[in-house]
Amino acid sequence: MGAVIDILFLKGSDISILRGKYSRCVIYSLDSQSLNTQRYRIIIPEEDVEDYYGFLVDNMIAMSSTNFRLRLESDSLFKDRMTSRASALLRAIDRKDRD
Repeated sequence: MGAVIDILFLKGSDISILRGKYSRCVIYSLDSQSLNTQRYRIIIPEEDVEDYYGFLVDNMIAMSSTNFRLRLESDSLFKDRMTSRASALLRAIDRKDRD
């Protein structure tokens, strides 16, 4: 298990989600301006990349990840797996909203 290094486009609330799961992560802002959504480089030590991608999907911030989007484009099995996971998540949210 190595470190995950990624660049994400995030809002402040998204950073809180990351820090809640990965308390040891290092987050660097790559933008000098104070914008609502900024680019951040994150480093998560000792994390499995597949678990990280699952976390991003489960928290609906996967498309903010540069690495995730590139992997979707280059790996059809990964794309199918993540599409299924996202669809299952959306169905669960839809069921919860109807209850």
